[in-house]
Amino acid sequence: MEILQLIIFVIFKLVLINFDNAKKLHKIRLPRIGKMVILMILKVQSMIQSFKNYLTHIVKIVMR
Repeated sequence: MEILQLIIFVIFKLVLINFDNAKKLHKIRLPRIGKMVILMILKVQSMIQSFKNYLTHIVKIVMR
């Protein structure tokens, strides 16, 4: 169980790092495809954020 949590945490960290890079990219002028990709990343990011909140909620319940 703890190993699974660690794996999920590492995946989230990687995604967050990539998300920060995407924000920097957004300041540079990009073709439309690039902007579409970044919008997709932003949508995925918000989905992951809610998923992470859900996971931390479950973890808190399990840890009790």
